[in-house]
Amino acid sequence: MIYNFDGPGFNSKIVTKDDYNSLGIDKIITLVPQSSIVGILLQHEEPYSVVYSSKKTGIFQHYPMSWKVCQKSFKRIEEFKNSSLYFDETIHTFLEQMNEDELTLFVDTLFTTAQVGGAVNLKDLLKNPAKTISAMRKFYNEIPIEIRKQIETFIKAFIKISIQVSTEGSKKQLGLNRHKKQDIKIKNLNVELDGLI
Repeated sequence: MIYNFDGPGFNSKIVTKDDYNSLGIDKIITLVPQSSIVGILLQHEEPYSVVYSSKKTGIFQHYPMSWKVCQKSFKRIEEFKNSSLYFDETIHTFLEQMNEDELTLFVDTLFTTAQVGGAVNLKDLLKNPAKTISAMRKFYNEIPIEIRKQIETFIKAFIKISIQVSTEGSKKQLGLNRHKKQDIKIKNLNVELDGLI
């Protein structure tokens, strides 16, 4: 079995490949917290199960030690929170409008900027936010102007989409299309902790 603990999916090119499909979707067990951000990214063909996290904010729910356990199984809940559905629709609408080169530029710049600030993860960013953000801003200002303009265009597009999704409300039901929530399978899915520790 392959256990996916709030991990992102793959892009659509990977998901449609024979190599991916030959793994057997039924061998993948995906668990995501109720306000998942990381785990709803990209394409998921496998069924998933929503687990309860004691953390209030989505990004902090990525930490599996916050997931509640009942005896030997994770505590499950029926559906995602609205904030997760909102983020899902916003990010997917945004990504659909970018070609591969634009996406590569955006992601590379984003992660390089974060690393220059000394942030390897969210915990690092929050440890000394003023110092980290200052280093990131300095690096960003040294990026060639044409790349900065393109990144700023991406950010404006993301904000516009975010407002649009917020105004219109979530039209997609995340669990019923892209993520293919399968209630019957989830009811029978009982991840025992004994095999994971």
